[in-house]
Amino acid sequence: MLAAFDDGRKVGQIALIGQNVCIDGEIHPAVQLVDLFILQAYRSAQVVRKLYKEVAKFCAARNIRYILALPNEKSAPLNARFLKLRPVLWMPIRAGVSLRRPTPGTITHSGLLRSMTREQAIELFSPFICPADGNGSHWDAKTLFDRLDAPTCDYAVHATTNLLLASSRRKTKGVSYTTLCAFFARPSTKPGEREVDELVRAACRHWKHAPLRLCRRQQPPAQAAGHSPARQIAAADLGATARRQHGCPWRQFRSLPADRF
Repeated sequence: MLAAFDDGRKVGQIALIGQNVCIDGEIHPAVQLVDLFILQAYRSAQVVRKLYKEVAKFCAARNIRYILALPNEKSAPLNARFLKLRPVLWMPIRAGVSLRRPTPGTITHSGLLRSMTREQAIELFSPFICPADGNGSHWDAKTLFDRLDAPTCDYAVHATTNLLLASSRRKTKGVSYTTLCAFFARPSTKPGEREVDELVRAACRHWKHAPLRLCRRQQPPAQAAGHSPARQIAAADLGATARRQHGCPWRQFRSLPADRF
């Protein structure tokens, strides 16, 4: 967590979450930008610029060359201007209704993550680790558990023989729905549409009163340019740019431990 202060009062922050990415078959450390916020009275180009410089310094000091973000309409131009992030993937939002029960015998596991021990969850996740021969976010069983083991949000996990799904219940404007957060396939398998359907039914059934499902389907940018609504994944290779910024201290910004928030 990077925070901005004025006479000891926190007036802004940006959180960075550790994330591995696979680039051309090699795994690299990265960070994901989340939770950028500045109090309205302190919002200015100067404060934003210096906060983003601190992000670049943080990454340079740890030899992190890749930054990921899932920006909204306001933060997307800031990411592009100050960190040179560019769109790499569009995720159009898809919604539907699932009322059927999963077919008996198709679901091997369905339940809250917090009902399992860390060891049990890692054992469940291990067969679905991401292969290191492509491009994109890379997860192993331990990092996936650490990301889903959030104290402020409940996640559930559902599995068939070849497919794993993480889901969560959310509410927007008083409407509850099931969010399909991520699918993970067992390496060297090609799960069919039926397995996807069975997991979706299991997730909606688990959250009981939230049969509406919401997911973000990954598509290349060129194919999704005309879709709306959509969320954009942005990424940057900091390279030498971040290293040149490494010697730019600003005393009003400092890192804070996560347990302070």
